[in-house]
Amino acid sequence: MTPVVTIDMPNPNDFRLYDIGSQVFLAPPKTSRPPGRPRVERIESQFRNKKIYHCSSCHEEGHTRRTCKNPNPT
Repeated sequence: MTPVVTIDMPNPNDFRLYDIGSQVFLAPPKTSRPPGRPRVERIESQFRNKKIYHCSSCHEEGHTRRTCKNPNPT
């Protein structure tokens, strides 16, 4: 929240019942939070080795048998 200038604001000790209607009261802003647990974004480690996939059909690196472009090598 940004600070509010308090030059024209009344002193809280000077409140009177007949004078409350003319006073200006500031309410905090209405915010809505989405339901559920907040998502945590993980930061990948730069030292972590990524797993290299080997295809069981053509024995090449970088893909698996399921996504192989050459399922029947000669």
